[in-house]
Amino acid sequence: MEHLWKRLLCRSKHFLREYRFLLFSLSIGIAVIFSLFIIGDKPFFLNQDQMRQYEIFYQEWLRLLNVFVKTGEAPFYSWNLFLGSDFLISKFYYVTGDPFVLLFALLPFSVHRFLILESIFCVYIAGCLFYWFLKEFGITNKSVRITTALLYAFSGFTVHYYGNFMFFRFFAFLPLLFVGVERYLQKKQTGIFIFAVLLLIFQSYYFMFPTSFFLVFYVLFSYLHRGNRFDFRKIIKLALPLIGAYLIGILLSMVFLLPTIMMVLQNTRLGVVSEATGLFWSFKTILGYLFSLITPPFNIWTWYYPYIFTEGYGYAFWCSLYTSAFAVIALFWQLLYGKQKKLFRIFLGVLFAFMVVLPLNSMLHGFSEPSSRWFFLVVLFLCLIFAITMQEFKNIDTKQLIHSYGLFTFLILLGFILLNLFKQIDYSIHGSNILGFTIPLLLGWLYVFLLHKKLKRIVYILAVAEAVVGCMLTASVTTLGNQMPVNQIEPAFFMSLQEQDSESAFRIYIDSIFYQPYSSLNLNQPLKLGYMGTSTYDTIYAFELNDFLHLNGFYQHFIELKDIEVLKMLG
Repeated sequence: MEHLWKRLLCRSKHFLREYRFLLFSLSIGIAVIFSLFIIGDKPFFLNQDQMRQYEIFYQEWLRLLNVFVKTGEAPFYSWNLFLGSDFLISKFYYVTGDPFVLLFALLPFSVHRFLILESIFCVYIAGCLFYWFLKEFGITNKSVRITTALLYAFSGFTVHYYGNFMFFRFFAFLPLLFVGVERYLQKKQTGIFIFAVLLLIFQSYYFMFPTSFFLVFYVLFSYLHRGNRFDFRKIIKLALPLIGAYLIGILLSMVFLLPTIMMVLQNTRLGVVSEATGLFWSFKTILGYLFSLITPPFNIWTWYYPYIFTEGYGYAFWCSLYTSAFAVIALFWQLLYGKQKKLFRIFLGVLFAFMVVLPLNSMLHGFSEPSSRWFFLVVLFLCLIFAITMQEFKNIDTKQLIHSYGLFTFLILLGFILLNLFKQIDYSIHGSNILGFTIPLLLGWLYVFLLHKKLKRIVYILAVAEAVVGCMLTASVTTLGNQMPVNQIEPAFFMSLQEQDSESAFRIYIDSIFYQPYSSLNLNQPLKLGYMGTSTYDTIYAFELNDFLHLNGFYQHFIELKDIEVLKMLG
């Protein structure tokens, strides 16, 4: 036992020596961004679902666990959800795969405060795991590893996922999967890979679907990047043990995952025909992907700064490929002048095809409607390209950086001209959008100048500061006008009715106007009232009532029942 403690202490010291500057830098960025929520006056929710679903689901899971501790009643079925839904199966996707959830019992925080803390954990995890991944990949320059890890930890997708906890946990733990791949390719060890597959499935089996496709892409890229020739037989022979390890990870998860899959397969939202038709996204949407390389996503999630590239409604526009203007410079240099530019062009071309060709895109979104939700994989790959490029910086002719970034600038200006020609920009509405991509574009030219002067470390600092400010800007803007819900109906009202007739089961319709903020998406708030009301929304279990709802004229997953006879039947 003493020997074990000595080994643990030794490993801890080694970790702190290796990661201390990264941890310090992450702490500064976190203090800047999260001070808005910890000591500021902004509520911590950046999208509708956090407040209207996730926090309430966490509260219900804690209630079920407390009941289990006190009475021994298994925490499966929850009458608070709807007619006895199996909480463990239906919420495996949301909260029951959360490795941090047991800390709730140890820390004296509200669910809301704890989830802020969990998001901070995820930023640290994302940065440290990406640093480890780069080290396993073979990036020997420590400054490059630190800078890239910080850009990943404060990328546009990071701030997208504040308040979207299962997605954020997946994004944070994702680099561990590629650590596992590199450990296998170089040392033939599969333990980390198996664990990473199991862990990521618990975080979000939905996101693990496109990630599994991407794994095939990544293994081939990593193999060829090391100078190996393409030999189909050798590649298959190399991949077979990794495929076996992947299947072991999947099988270990099936204790929980199989019942969940069986339940989700019944959901009538699966297989719904997408509104997106044709072979490609609209040209404006594709331009949006180009502009998102350099624009913090402050304007995508909010009505206050309407997004130029929105066309219709859907998941196609909720994307960000943003890390920093510095990363864009490195990307275009690699494509034009890098030693393995053909390899990068081929693989980025394949990724781009999956992004813009709707049937291919649909494949990575679970053969559902095309989406940008899986673009976090593109961000990971772009960060890897950045690290590879900066590792080779001493061999770069800085004049080539001018040509590389000049090409990107030309594409941005051409896109801007086309938007104007086709009258897609309303300057009275989209002024903040234009400012949002103009400032980073100009900042990129400052980086080129500083790199030309060999002031690389200053560029590293400025690039990380840019990413942190972009993250803070997005976090600040997307909370504008939001407010924490305040129920205008108290639980005591329902308890008094129950006391009057304790043998009756009843449910009372609560008009959604009594929930703050008022929204049809806010109908989960009766859960906070012990679910004695009937307004509800949750796509994971709403399908259980499909037949009943169809008979009563409901054909959507937003349920707001008002008919007194329908309520009596549900009572």
